[in-house]
Amino acid sequence: MNLKVGDHIYITNIPESCSAENVEIFQQLIIKKRTVRIYWIDRYGRPWYRIKFKRIDGKLEDHSIPISGSDTNWVLVQSK
Repeated sequence: MNLKVGDHIYITNIPESCSAENVEIFQQLIIKKRTVRIYWIDRYGRPWYRIKFKRIDGKLEDHSIPISGSDTNWVLVQSK
């Protein structure tokens, strides 16, 4: 499936390629059932989404994460 800028997806599980430092980010997305929006397609055709969390100290934490062609940990949110 080809994602485009503006598409919204749900993260359904932690990808196999996930680094240990990002596991908690994916767990929060899954638990909270948050959608994320594709905001950029890079020159290799990979869609990227951005995640912002408020930390315990009140500061925002911002992560940009690409979707590789082999990732199956997401589903497209159908537009109404």
